[in-house]
Amino acid sequence: MSTETLQINLAQKIFSIWDEKLLQKINNLINSDIVGYTTDGKPLTAEQYRKEIDLAIEELESGKDKGLTTDEVRKNIMNAFNLE
Repeated sequence: MSTETLQINLAQKIFSIWDEKLLQKINNLINSDIVGYTTDGKPLTAEQYRKEIDLAIEELESGKDKGLTTDEVRKNIMNAFNLE
């Protein structure tokens, strides 16, 4: 599907919506700077995301946090989901 077709399809769908709460949610989504969500489901803006990454890099470089190896991450996942 081309970008133009997608735009037209979305516009048509939005024009058919009469639920004000849903329209407000769509508006908030379109106008937000949210790039992701925290592990507990809170929205994360691009600026907050960059700050989190900068802090993590700082902690790794200073030795405050050693991080996890790929194997440690795999083991944590296996244990969390009882996949052993």
